[in-house]
Amino acid sequence: MSAVAGHKSATVPQCVSSDDLAALNTLVETRATDLDALKTQTAAFIDVRDKYRLTKAADEAQSSMDKAKSDLATAQKNATDQLKTVEADTALQSDATIKAAYDALKKIEKDSHSVSTTVTVSTYDEAVASIEKTKTVVSKTGEANTATQALKDAIKAYNDAKTAAAQSQAASGFGEISGYSGGGGSNWSDNSGSNDWSYTRGNSNDWGSGDTYTPPAQ
Repeated sequence: MSAVAGHKSATVPQCVSSDDLAALNTLVETRATDLDALKTQTAAFIDVRDKYRLTKAADEAQSSMDKAKSDLATAQKNATDQLKTVEADTALQSDATIKAAYDALKKIEKDSHSVSTTVTVSTYDEAVASIEKTKTVVSKTGEANTATQALKDAIKAYNDAKTAAAQSQAASGFGEISGYSGGGGSNWSDNSGSNDWSYTRGNSNDWGSGDTYTPPAQ
């Protein structure tokens, strides 16, 4: 046999027996069955995981929104009450600082009613979006509380200044009408009418030491 003939003989493919072919087919089918089972298990795992994620996200979205809505309602009520305080007092309305704080709170309180508080949890993505909505509600609540406190502070500052001015004026008036020093030698008298009376202050600063009072003649 020549070298060329030997090479051709070595490279000629051998026929597979029917038994080998049947075994190979069985192996392929078994592997396909195993692969299908793995796919089914994977799909089941993903389904369980997705349901769990949706449940957790939905619970968080609902509970957090419930609290956020409650806090927002409280903030809105407090803001309304504070606005009514100014609206009922024209003196407060005339103060520039109070007016600015009032206008700011009025706008924020109005805007707070336009924020969405609807929770949708049909899918995981919707639940996540609802959680993000909650953050917006919380932010609006914070703005309303801050503006309400600013108006409260402005009103308090106004009332404190008003009280201080009144006390100062009262103290000044009292000083003018009570300038009596208590020294000796003071004399009060009224001789304008028929019922004359007089008072003479002695040299002592204590009552009963040199003080005399002459009642009107009867």
